[in-house]
Formats: sequence, C-alpha cells, structure tokens
Amino acid sequence: MLLRTGTCGRILPCSFRKRTDDTRSRTATTGAKDIMDNPWINLPKASPYVLPEDRKLLDSFNYSDESRPHTEILPAPYMGRPESARVFLLSLNPGFKEWDVERERTDLDYDNEKRKSLTFQSRCPWFILDPSFSGTPGRKWWFSTLRIPIETFGLDRIVNSVMCVQYFPYQSSAYKQQHIIPSQLYSFELVKAAMKANKLIIQFRGDKYWENEVLGLDTYETKVIIRSQETGQKLRKASISGKNMSTKEWHALSNALTQE
Repeated sequence: MLLRTGTCGRILPCSFRKRTDDTRSRTATTGAKDIMDNPWINLPKASPYVLPEDRKLLDSFNYSDESRPHTEILPAPYMGRPESARVFLLSLNPGFKEWDVERERTDLDYDNEKRKSLTFQSRCPWFILDPSFSGTPGRKWWFSTLRIPIETFGLDRIVNSVMCVQYFPYQSSAYKQQHIIPSQLYSFELVKAAMKANKLIIQFRGDKYWENEVLGLDTYETKVIIRSQETGQKLRKASISGKNMSTKEWHALSNALTQE
C-alpha cells in the first residue's frame, strides 16, 4: 500500500524519499545533467524573503494590490524533486491568501518544511501535500486539483513522481507580466533539463509565458496541455484529470507515472 492509517485515522506517508545530504541542495539533476547552482540556498533568513539578485528588479516593478509579490512570506518556485520526477507540471505563479502569513508565523513546522522544499530537502517532496498540513487551504487546493491522479495512482506516487514548477516564484494573488528576474532562470533550466531527458510536460497555467522562455517547448511532443476537450480552449480553473486532456494524453500521463 502507498499509504497507511495512523491510530487516530490520520493518513501517514510511508515512503517519502528523505534528503540526507547537503550537496544535492546546490544542484539538481533530472537524469540529463547537473544544472546551475540552486539560487534559493541564498534566501535571507528573515523577511523580506527576496534573493539579492532579484531585489533591484522587483523593487522597480509597478504592481497592483493583487499582483504585488508578498515577500513577507517564503517564495514557492516549485514543489517536488527534479531527480525523481517523471512528470513536470508547469504553472504560472504561487497564489496568495492571508492565511499564508499567519500559518508561517505561527506554525514552525510548516515554515521549516516550506524552506526545506526550496533545496529539495522537505520530508515530503510536495511539502504542501504533507498529511501534517491537512487543514491548510493550500493543501486543500492542490489536493482538489490533483484529486483524480492521487486517487488513481496514490499520493506517494504523485509527490515522488510529479514536480510543479512556477513561472514566477514569489507568491501573489494575481500575476502581472514584468521583466524576467534572475531566479526564474533556474526554473527555466529545470524544465529544459526535463525536456532533454524526455520527461512528460504538463502545460497547466501560463502557457505563452513558458513557451516564450523555454526554447522548443511549443513544439515539444512529450507533453499534455490542460484544456477543455469540448472547446479546445484553456480553462481558467481546471483540475488535472482525464476530462481536461485527450485520451492519448491521459495514457501518456498514466505510463509516465506507472513505469518502473
């Protein structure tokens, strides 16, 4: 079984692949080659949580209240582990709710695991799907979005075999296109390396932004595009399920997640 139940009925992870070494936090491999050093190891220990190389550009941008990056909380550029991921889910930006601030301020375990996820060292590769955080809105949102794959393949398989990469790393209620900031280059390299290793790419949100920055993504064949199967149009709110991809694409996802 992928999951077991604790004495109080709480679902506990059985085989999250815990990081035990520090060298892997500096680089990441997707089976293709090592890429640039992970810039997030240099994230400040206190707010504002902005990488030094990002600060000047971030400070120069014009934001609305909704698009303003919330640097009083930790960024969330990705979730998952690139070396074990068989599927890369491309999204636009990590959203923001006021509960994020309160949770990081009052829950030390949540704050620690989120920071560890930046260097691929959290106990659960998708820290937000850690059963310990079952009451958080963020976990509920992602669990709902990934409900069908989780029910079909198991939570353990999803958190170890799927990686979500955000186009823009800092949390905000909405995204507004600005200049590329340096930390985004690391995320772009993760996706490029995944493509070189012929990993399955799921274009979930921000398709045009990703295609502008990752050369060859628009013509990459090993990918799934989340969209309405009735109209062919992108959906503003969508889940990862067979309803929002073709039968061929669902089979590709199933094969990627079940291969040994």
